[in-house]
Amino acid sequence: MRDLKTFPGGANGSEKSRISVVCAVMDRGEMLAKVLPTWLAHDRVAEVIVVDWSSMEPVSPLLAQFADDRIKVLRIEDKTQWHLAAAFNSALPHVQTEQILKLDADYLLAPRFFESNILHSHEFITGDWRLASPRESGLNGLIWAWTQDIARVGGWDER
Repeated sequence: MRDLKTFPGGANGSEKSRISVVCAVMDRGEMLAKVLPTWLAHDRVAEVIVVDWSSMEPVSPLLAQFADDRIKVLRIEDKTQWHLAAAFNSALPHVQTEQILKLDADYLLAPRFFESNILHSHEFITGDWRLASPRESGLNGLIWAWTQDIARVGGWDER
């Protein structure tokens, strides 16, 4: 579902800005390897930051097959419990673009996603499966926002 929200302040970049895809995984490397090509297929994706939250099998060797300099893996060691917000927040200092697209490890990114969804200044796009029409159900679990706005509100919070 395309659910536009307003932030105080706002972003100053272009609506066609380059994007950092951020994904956090714990023992989901195989699934990530299946969907990653759909992310890398987009010219606007400047980098893919994968936070490997103490997976039993580190994801770096699995992702090396893609030989794409845009892929960056941040390995977090010695975490026994999954903490989604902490995982995503650990990626924030590494983001190099004006926009962040937070995706889950099983998220296929449609070929025309960026043409079909426009991120305007002072807005973010997210999906809620409870409110989505069948056409919009693919946005569930996604957050697309301006990097400075995510930083301004202190990152992700699961509460």
